[in-house]
Amino acid sequence: MNARPTSGEGVVVAVTADPVLRQRWRDCAVRAGTHLREHGSVATARGDWADAGLVLLGGDLAPAAAQARMPRTATTILVAAGPLDIATFVAAEAVRASYVVVLPVGADWLVQQLARYATPVLTQLRTADVTVAPATSTACT
Repeated sequence: MNARPTSGEGVVVAVTADPVLRQRWRDCAVRAGTHLREHGSVATARGDWADAGLVLLGGDLAPAAAQARMPRTATTILVAAGPLDIATFVAAEAVRASYVVVLPVGADWLVQQLARYATPVLTQLRTADVTVAPATSTACT
């Protein structure tokens, strides 16, 4: 994940204060070969949000994003770490989310969405049937 898009459609912004959710979508991003610009609050994400092709918004910060009236992006996915309830869908509508997904159940689906934003080199390698996986700590020693 060395090639990092600077702006536009290739930028994926991920916003949550929930460490469990953050780790789950990081795992999905690694599987997809996609770089995430991560933020722990809606306020710190504002600058990146407007330029993002995709925003992953943690359910924990959806009310704050709605209140802050974040700019519309090409695609916003509301990502929840637990069971869905009516409040989740109300929040999704308030932030104009295109999709709602629950992790870890929806991890494979999220990987597919993130793969659309993968760096070109990784995409080419996967197309050529080359296995691409993150290095393990034992491989680096």
